[in-house]
Amino acid sequence: MRAYIALFLAQIMLITLLSPFVSADDVQTSGDVSWNGTIVLDGNYTVSTGDTLTISPGTLIDAKEYYIYVNGTLIGDNATIYSSTPSKIGDVSNAYSPGVWDGLFIGNSGHAILDNMTISNASSCLSVYGDLEAKNLELSNCLLGLDLHGEATVSMFTANHTGAYGIRNTGNLSINNSAFTQTTVGIHSTGNLQADTLSFTNVGVGIDAENGVSEVENIQVDNVSTSYKVSSGVTGQLIGLSGQTILEIPLAIRTGAAILNTSVFGT
Repeated sequence: MRAYIALFLAQIMLITLLSPFVSADDVQTSGDVSWNGTIVLDGNYTVSTGDTLTISPGTLIDAKEYYIYVNGTLIGDNATIYSSTPSKIGDVSNAYSPGVWDGLFIGNSGHAILDNMTISNASSCLSVYGDLEAKNLELSNCLLGLDLHGEATVSMFTANHTGAYGIRNTGNLSINNSAFTQTTVGIHSTGNLQADTLSFTNVGVGIDAENGVSEVENIQVDNVSTSYKVSSGVTGQLIGLSGQTILEIPLAIRTGAAILNTSVFGT
């Protein structure tokens, strides 16, 4: 398992090194901007502090090999962000054909409100250092789905084919009614995690809580190697775990969070 994660992280580093850092066509906003129709980036795009980028319903954004960085506010509704550029790392087994663009970044001063958005084909689909409010957000075909260092409230979230992690949380995450499929680790958390009604399908580890607080309820697993893994220093509890797992809950969990109402059977 660690070897697979190391491979994915190495791929992320390789893509970053191969991607351009600057472009003659880089853009930094000097006021509010609205996108609609088809948008093709010709350089990195930065939303300045105090500015708002509004993405209208039906908008298709081809990031090519560039990033979008938000220091202001991003409001996105029923739109898609992807890259049409083929992966520079070629056909790597289990890499899920990620694109070469770095992804969407919400900076320390940034704020994003996303509804019915799809982000795909990045090294990291969405990285949040500020705060995020999201509903019906789908992240797919990235080496890492949501990389959270700030605050996020997420509902009806989907992570599909996200390589190393569906979500990597070092901040504060509240998530409910969400699904994870085809990823090495669904949620890896060293921050504060509040989760309710999650499903994990064809995943190596459903939730790996390594540090912080983990308050989790109503987990459904199917074809998962390890449903719920908690290190000894984690506080919190798991209430309600059911489904099919390949391995039992690790014994290390007994010294961490409390486990209540579990009904999991092995293959």
